[in-house]
Amino acid sequence: MYKFSAGVEIHEANGYIVAQFLSKSTNKLRFSIVLDVCKSV
Repeated sequence: MYKFSAGVEIHEANGYIVAQFLSKSTNKLRFSIVLDVCKSV
């Protein structure tokens, strides 16, 4: 259980970094990425 929660925290941190990296991209692209991430979860 601890490994899972740690993995989720790392995933969220990476997602935040990616979102910041793509902040210059269009909102549509970011939205589609968020949808893909949600679907994969």
